[in-house]
Amino acid sequence: MNKLKNPVSVFLISLFSTICLMAFLPACTNSNKNNNNFSVQFSLIHGKANKQLASNPIGAILLMDSVVQVVSMEALADTQMVDYILLKADALLKLDKVDTAYSFMLRMKQEMPTKKRALVKIQVGLWLAQQLMDKGNYFMARKQLEETYLFFEKDSFPHQKVNALNIDGTLLAYMGDYLAAQKKLMEAAKILEVLGETKDLGPVYINLAGNFQSLKDNKLALLYYRKAIQIAKEYHDSINYSVALNNLGIFFAPTQPDSAEYYFTKARNLFPLKPWSTEALSARFHLAGLFYDKKQYRKSLDLYNEVLSISKQYSIKNGIYRAMSGIGNVYEALNMDTEAIKIFREATKLAATAGETPVRIQLLEAEEYMYNKAADFKEAYAVQKEIRTLRDSLFAMDKQIAVHDLELAYNNEKAERLNESLSANMLLIKNQLRANKVILGIVLFALLVLGFLLFRIYNLYKQRDEAYNRLFEKYRAEIDSKEPEKAIIQIENLLPDLKAKVTDINYQLVIEHFESKKPYLNSNLKYDDVALRLRLSHKVISKTIIDNTGMNFKTFVNSYRIKEALRLLAEPELRNYKIEVIAKEAGFGSKANFYAAFIQITGSKPSEYR
Repeated sequence: MNKLKNPVSVFLISLFSTICLMAFLPACTNSNKNNNNFSVQFSLIHGKANKQLASNPIGAILLMDSVVQVVSMEALADTQMVDYILLKADALLKLDKVDTAYSFMLRMKQEMPTKKRALVKIQVGLWLAQQLMDKGNYFMARKQLEETYLFFEKDSFPHQKVNALNIDGTLLAYMGDYLAAQKKLMEAAKILEVLGETKDLGPVYINLAGNFQSLKDNKLALLYYRKAIQIAKEYHDSINYSVALNNLGIFFAPTQPDSAEYYFTKARNLFPLKPWSTEALSARFHLAGLFYDKKQYRKSLDLYNEVLSISKQYSIKNGIYRAMSGIGNVYEALNMDTEAIKIFREATKLAATAGETPVRIQLLEAEEYMYNKAADFKEAYAVQKEIRTLRDSLFAMDKQIAVHDLELAYNNEKAERLNESLSANMLLIKNQLRANKVILGIVLFALLVLGFLLFRIYNLYKQRDEAYNRLFEKYRAEIDSKEPEKAIIQIENLLPDLKAKVTDINYQLVIEHFESKKPYLNSNLKYDDVALRLRLSHKVISKTIIDNTGMNFKTFVNSYRIKEALRLLAEPELRNYKIEVIAKEAGFGSKANFYAAFIQITGSKPSEYR
């Protein structure tokens, strides 16, 4: 089934590939003399290696490495270097060497010159972001994207920018920031629309539709799904057509299962035979799940078995586990508990062999449930214990990965800071004299401006004081001619005589307190303050004031305050004070309360008494 399982085959294929390479590159040792010839030969080797990638990743790596050995990395053009790096990374992924591929790409990014190879850095950054996102390391993936955005100049590498925005939109959606994701995807769609690249709009529209679906905007979600389907039909893009149909099926599954079945079936029928794809497998899997939900267990079982058979044939691990899990669930629903336990056990062993710990835990949980259902508590306890051990190991592994990622990020950050520091120091030394001259000039200019402002302010204050003195002398002459004492007596006549005919002892105490202590000057004066001072109850004071003046406590206090305000308004020395200041001095807490009380008691505005 797989040639990689036979070491002899691998060696022979690799040897043959290397011999072919040497035959294709007789003139590459002198590449500087014939760059066009080298470009053609490189394209041929890359195409051959790309064909070998699926069946013989080692051979593909040897072919591409031989190109670099014959010439050098520096001799490769940006596009050639991208082809070489991406193919080698994909080959390492095919060999399940994920960490090796990640380290290789990170090293390539770090070794690129600071101000050159922008295209290479962008492609490597996108690859790293995609891998980190697939591993669930969203924050590190976002950091890679943010660094990658720095290499995009205005209108440069538009297709790569679309890929970056598309990955970023998907990533932000995974993180729950749907509005930010929508903004990124809209920007990607706009770039493609300007370029006229209608075909590439399909995946962006699919992501936009999923984003609107998450925001519960079903109308726009359907609109973009249908746009994606229309584009896929127009360009005969069966993969994106299948993805859109699959997503539509998922969209309708909770509320309209019949519509969901229609779309899942349509997606399934797109790929009846070869070439096989994960999209077609996904359609069958979702359709099987839909039949399970509708309790059509036999149909569901047939589809799960079909997914299992295809997944085994094409070594699709995820498809194998999901199919076996689905088959176990169907057996459980049909009360075929023995068969369910058997299939779960088999799937668990496969996951353990492949080192798929998270999948193994899920399958063990299903196995534990079946043992509990069969009342086999001993086996259930043993499975539960195994789950606990695996979770502990998974936690420890996640912790190690997190620490590794943090150390990697710290080292990268440290190296960047060191480079920035060295560059800054060199620039500082180089421009020291020029900076000193500029600073000295700025200081002198600032001193001149400050001196001018101070002189101007001094003149303004001097002019204001002279104007105030002239106005004060004018107002003093006017006030002296109007006999202010007489005016005060006339103003006081506007108020009721609060002292006349005082026969009530309690009222007399209140009057004496207000006349001598002037508590009304306190803007927060309350009943309790007067009651505590006179040792009378709240009720007695209220009744005394109403019986003797006909006023409530508030009006009574405000009468004294208005009287004080009238006195202050008539003072010649206070002519230049604002009315708000007079109100505050008279005991009022606000300008509005003063005006309201003044008009209520005097029937006039305060300005009429000036």
